[in-house]
Amino acid sequence: MGRERAFDLPGTHARKFLASVGCLLSFTASLFAFSAAKPVPLEKYTSLECAVVKEKPPSRHDRDPVYKIVVSLTLDDSGNVENLVVVHHTRSGETYNRDDQYVNSNLRQTPGKTDYYWTGTRAEHRSLTMRGNLWRSRDNKWHYSEELFKSGRLQYSMLSACHIDEPGS
Repeated sequence: MGRERAFDLPGTHARKFLASVGCLLSFTASLFAFSAAKPVPLEKYTSLECAVVKEKPPSRHDRDPVYKIVVSLTLDDSGNVENLVVVHHTRSGETYNRDDQYVNSNLRQTPGKTDYYWTGTRAEHRSLTMRGNLWRSRDNKWHYSEELFKSGRLQYSMLSACHIDEPGS
């Protein structure tokens, strides 16, 4: 006599196989969906265009507000920071280079990170100091921030989101 298979309806094996493949594919896709972004290698020269996204206190009464900040980063052959230039552009077309405004400045890099910061004293007002910080987050997004201090007390802070300024864009 022939062997009878219990509950072996037509297509049951195919359905089980397809269900298994579907589970495997969804598991594999989820592995890729939650992978951390790989750091994009830095060029020796990087130019960024930034837009202010947060200010404290807000500058509501500024008659000529900054609409973009251009940050230029230069690295040496070993990948260490060599130069950082920050230029604010206002709506009227004025530009303000932080190198011209702040003296006694220094530039540092957080070891092992894409994190650069500068500090300086305002040339005309020695009681004012500023700290600027450029960093790239784990998801490869650039940010630039500034904090202004008067006699050591925080007076103003600003955060901006940045993108690489592609030539011709």
